Amino acid sequence: MHTLIARLDAALAASCPTLYEMLGPGSPKEDLDELEQLFGMPLPELYREFLAWRGPNRAEDSEGDIHVSIFTLTTARRAIGKLQMMRDLWAGEPGWRESGWWGEFYLPLMEHGGPELVIDVAGETRLKDDEDSSEPFHSIPGQVMEFHHADEFRDVHAPSLDVWLEALAITFERKLVEEYTWDDESGRGAEVEVDEPFDKVLGELAPSYPRYLPVLHQPEEFW
Repeated sequence: MHTLIARLDAALAASCPTLYEMLGPGSPKEDLDELEQLFGMPLPELYREFLAWRGPNRAEDSEGDIHVSIFTLTTARRAIGKLQMMRDLWAGEPGWRESGWWGEFYLPLMEHGGPELVIDVAGETRLKDDEDSSEPFHSIPGQVMEFHHADEFRDVHAPSLDVWLEALAITFERKLVEEYTWDDESGRGAEVEVDEPFDKVLGELAPSYPRYLPVLHQPEEFW
C-alpha cells in the first residue's frame, strides 16, 4: 500500500471509526484495468491505489461516504462511465475541443452528479490570470481541479494528487472534522464533511492553493 494511502487509512480509522467500518470496498483490479485501457495510458499508481482503497457505501440499509467540499468518493466503474460519456461529447461536439471544457486526459477523482473533481493528467486546462492577480497561473500536469460543464471557471484545488491526499490524511490525523452517524428505521449511516479544515491544511502544504476561479479561455464563437 502506498504510504499516503496507508497514512489516510490509519488516520480515518482512528478519527472516524464508524465511518471507516461503513465505507464500501475499493474498486476491483478488473475495473481499474478497464479504466486504464479506456484512458489510453497507464493510470497514476497513487490514483489506482486510492480507488482500490475504499469506495462509497450506498446500500439500501446503510450509507457511508467522505465529502470533500461538495464532492464524494467514486469508483473505477463510475469513472469509466463518466470518462466514456465525456469523451463521446468531446468527439461529437467540436466546441468542446475548442473551449477545453473537457480535456482528453482528465481522470475523475471524486463526484457530485454534475461537477467533478478531476486530475488533469496532461495539464490541458487553459488558464489565464485573474485581472487583479499579480502572479501568473499556469496549468500543471497532474493538478487536481474542478470540472463543471459549460462553466468558464476552473477551481484548481492542488498541484498534485500527492499533495491533495496528504492534506486529506493530515486533516484526519489532526481530528479537524467529526463524523456524523445515524441509525434509524431507514437504515444506518456515517459520513464526514471536509471543507474549510482541509483547505487550511492544503494551504500549509502548498501555500498558493486552493486557487479559485481562474478563467478558462473561450473561443470568440462557440456554436
